[in-house]
Parts: sequence; structure tokens; C-alpha cells
Amino acid sequence: MEFCGKTDIGKKRSTNQDNFYVGYISRLPDEKKVLLAVVCDGMGGAAGGNVASSLAVSVFTSFVEKKVRESLEKGICLFESILTDAVDQANTAVYEQATNDPALSGMGTTLVSCIITDDSNP
Repeated sequence: MEFCGKTDIGKKRSTNQDNFYVGYISRLPDEKKVLLAVVCDGMGGAAGGNVASSLAVSVFTSFVEKKVRESLEKGICLFESILTDAVDQANTAVYEQATNDPALSGMGTTLVSCIITDDSNP
């Protein structure tokens, strides 16, 4: 499978608040292939939207990769649950940073993700 990602500043903003990750999760048992993609768009106009989207991508990706590896080693992987928990982790990280840094107060981001596997029974 070929994949790529691209962001665009858009027509209204002077900075690009998009961040993304797309890639295979490494070191999986039985040479399984799991592709993870996530894109976050910092809320336009909100302080720190670029910080929020970057942080969300980082926290989300790290959590998903760790939990998918752990789950597949146990023989079962509930992707929907992992993705839901990863969104919660990313949301908490963004909220805490916005709360702890007055310059980032009100920052936010969107988050969209997917997982694609190499078979129908991961």
C-alpha cells in the first residue's frame, strides 16, 4: 500500500495549524501490518492551535502504537476501544497544557483517525 500526507494553510489563516501522522506500526507479532493515520487541525484563531494539533498527534500516535502492540501480543486487538482511549489521552494532554500555560488558554484541535489492517481478523 502506498500512502502519503499533505497539509494546506487554507485561505483565511497566516499559519498552518495542521499536523498528521501516517505509517505502519512497527514490531508487531506474526509480521502483521497495521497502518495508522491521524490528522489534527488546530482550531483557527485559538491561541496555540498548532501546539494543540502537534501534541494531539504525538500523544494519540504513541498511545495507539503501544496498545496495538500489547493487544496483538495477547492475541486480540479491539481497535475501536484503543482509538477511543487514544482520543481521550490526546484530549487530556491538550486540556492540561492549555490549563497550565496561560499563553495557550483556549487552544484546541480536531482529530480524525483510522486503522487499516492486512486482514479482516487481526
